Amino acid sequence: LQSASTKPQAAAAPKAPVENVDFSKWGPVKKKAVSSLRQKIGQKMTESWTTIPHVTQFEEADITSLMELRKKYVAAYEKKGAKLTLTSFVLKAVVTALKKYPVFNASLDEATHEVIYKEYFNLGVAVDTEAGLIVPVLKDADKKDLVKLSIELEALAELRPEGEDGIVV
Repeated sequence: LQSASTKPQAAAAPKAPVENVDFSKWGPVKKKAVSSLRQKIGQKMTESWTTIPHVTQFEEADITSLMELRKKYVAAYEKKGAKLTLTSFVLKAVVTALKKYPVFNASLDEATHEVIYKEYFNLGVAVDTEAGLIVPVLKDADKKDLVKLSIELEALAELRPEGEDGIVV
């Protein structure tokens, strides 16, 4: 038997180069230094993520009331040029959750050991197109009411971005 201190260690995966992103170019941010304890916790969590099997949890939600609310207002939204969808409601809920739990709207700057809390709410929405899945961004979702979000969401759903060669990407 080998003791824990003499067990062979698995080779560490090569670390990808750290890319510095200036999140402030999209809106205001706050930076907070990461303590050495938090850095160590992050290292151990990364190690766990790469070595322990993952589990996915699924839940069902009763959205009967939400569907009734949507049905009640769908005609009024159509008169305003908006298509009221469940996704519109989800976007509002996501912004509310991100405001309540700002760490979920944050990024880690590994080079400076800082957490960057974004004070803006740009949401990527996956859209299935003929050319495949794209993820356009709904900017400043927190500043838009449900009508405006619904209008922009529909416009994004119809979006067909083209590359330089005219090919849809």
